[in-house]
Amino acid sequence: YLNISSCKEFSEIAIWNVIHSCLRIQEFVIYECKISNRTIKEIELYLKIKYINP
Repeated sequence: YLNISSCKEFSEIAIWNVIHSCLRIQEFVIYECKISNRTIKEIELYLKIKYINP
């Protein structure tokens, strides 16, 4: 489980580093974060997410 809701300090690069380093994340909460559709698709493809809250 990872919740970075409202964390506007997280850059796209930081999020990419997290998703490529933490392969066991099953729930990712990114509500009110400035994340591109490309990064959301990368999260969906790279991780075996059971739940993502954009």
